[in-house]
Amino acid sequence: MVHTGEHLVLVDAGAGKAFGPDAGGRLLNSLRAAGYRPEDIDAVLLTHLHGDHFAGLTAEGKAVFPNATVYVEKNEADFWLDASKEKTVPEVFRPFFPQAAAAFAPYLAANKVKKFSGSTELLPGVRSIATPGHTPGHAFYAVESKGQQMQFWGDLIHAKDVQFRSPGVTIKFDLDSAAAARQRLKAMTDAAAKGYYVGASHISFPGIGHVVPEGKAFTWLPANYSVAGLKP
Repeated sequence: MVHTGEHLVLVDAGAGKAFGPDAGGRLLNSLRAAGYRPEDIDAVLLTHLHGDHFAGLTAEGKAVFPNATVYVEKNEADFWLDASKEKTVPEVFRPFFPQAAAAFAPYLAANKVKKFSGSTELLPGVRSIATPGHTPGHAFYAVESKGQQMQFWGDLIHAKDVQFRSPGVTIKFDLDSAAAARQRLKAMTDAAAKGYYVGASHISFPGIGHVVPEGKAFTWLPANYSVAGLKP
């Protein structure tokens, strides 16, 4: 979640209950623990349309974030929200099509879905970065303020201990594995050179840190954090 001063922005919406009652669904409690309500969110930026990133948009068919506009890259939306594409992909991807249709339904009905193309400014200080490969319209989001930047990488990384050392390693969930590998090397090279913070969904807590050069590859330096003051 990013508070821009004008907007309350959520990057991805989690899996909700898509993978079972005990395999997700903690996002709303985390928001409330931070002092926010789901209805406070006015923008949800989706990195891509795999269920673990969008299924939390709805619960029992209703919008979880009723006041939010959902932003999604046009190629991404046009692919996963087109049921005719389901038969063109391997079996592992097919559940995402009905999941996407269900998750987007209340937002589409309320005219709360905004498609964008490529790399563009979506909100003041918030821009998308086109990174197709893992999916047709996979997107990073960059947040900039006072000369500093943080990027949210979605599914660029799945296996931290492998892919920082070997950015060319891909997984079966990459629709275009060669493009995904190119995007990973490009992003890691840029982050290591410029030193900005990165947030990545599949890196263990805190999931925020820096990319550091190591030999001919990279390593991950997590942000420092403290549990002081947390209730047991």
